[in-house]
Amino acid sequence: MSEYVLEARHIKKVFPGTTALRNVSVSFESGHVHAVLGKNGSGKSTLMKIFSGAYRASGGEVFLDGKKLELHSTEDDMKEGTVTVYQELSVIKNLTVGENLMVGKLPVKRPGRIDWPLVYRKAKEILDYLQIDLDTRAYVRDLTVGQQQLVETAKAMLAEPKVLILDEPASALSDKDCENLFRVVSDLKRRGIMILFISHRLQEIFKIADKVTVLRDGLLAGTEEAANLDAASLVQMMFGNVSHSVKEKSYVQEETILAVEHFSNHKLKDVGLTLRKGEILGLAGMPGSGRTELLWAIYGLDKVREGKLFLHGKEIKRWNPGVMRRLGCGFTSENQKEEGLCQQLSVGDNLVLENLNEISPGKRH
Repeated sequence: MSEYVLEARHIKKVFPGTTALRNVSVSFESGHVHAVLGKNGSGKSTLMKIFSGAYRASGGEVFLDGKKLELHSTEDDMKEGTVTVYQELSVIKNLTVGENLMVGKLPVKRPGRIDWPLVYRKAKEILDYLQIDLDTRAYVRDLTVGQQQLVETAKAMLAEPKVLILDEPASALSDKDCENLFRVVSDLKRRGIMILFISHRLQEIFKIADKVTVLRDGLLAGTEEAANLDAASLVQMMFGNVSHSVKEKSYVQEETILAVEHFSNHKLKDVGLTLRKGEILGLAGMPGSGRTELLWAIYGLDKVREGKLFLHGKEIKRWNPGVMRRLGCGFTSENQKEEGLCQQLSVGDNLVLENLNEISPGKRH
């Protein structure tokens, strides 16, 4: 038996027009949290999808406990002992925690009759095992994003994996939810489960990871003990030699494009901001702080009880998304999957949804 739980040997993955992975060989030990890093397009997500069975490698081999894997689907991969929890959660919000954990494997008393007491008892057992304090009969839609992430992790553990892949698990979590997730991850490590942890947040890496593997432009840039690295050395591995330069030219002008004064509603209290021409204005805050609700209010997706909105110096008395579109404003939703796209439609159809009047035979001039 190999000393490594998971091994990739000379992995290559070719897509039409591009090579995503080039002869990547890397090994992962049990009972460790291995961070896998790389900038967008580095190949890290492609490698994880090969491990999870979502992609088939164009060349090379994958071994689990020294056994070569012939993966054809994620279901095959789960049977072999590798489970992935993706950044985009797959919980079913209108079902309870217990139903989500047991979906696909609901126990039955007799044909056609589900054994509900057993469903919730088994769900409680896995939550207790992970020391997750959740009501198994609570609906997932009523949970925080952090709690939903824990439900997803608990569901993965029901497959009794040897390898757990966590893809950006803390990207939308508060500090408290992150701490809870990291506690669960540390506990799983102590139980001998090997964890691949993908993140863009360097502070998370130093907090949770034992080893770090970095991919760059489809190649393995290196593997190091996390304790031997700092932020600068990690950036060096991810991007190569980076020259630091200061932009002397500023495109910000004095003209005010948008101004908000004294916005107040159920979430906002006397909020104001000014955006000048050529300026990029960042809104920062913890989940629940009101940053998203402020953008909703500006675009007319949420009502304001008090406050004024100005565009190009002119006050907008009444506004809604239709008015804002006509005035030249666009909005990109935080939740792209559920609020930003019609996934049943093609890419082309999605691109023109906001401009149907322009392409309709009876368009108005």
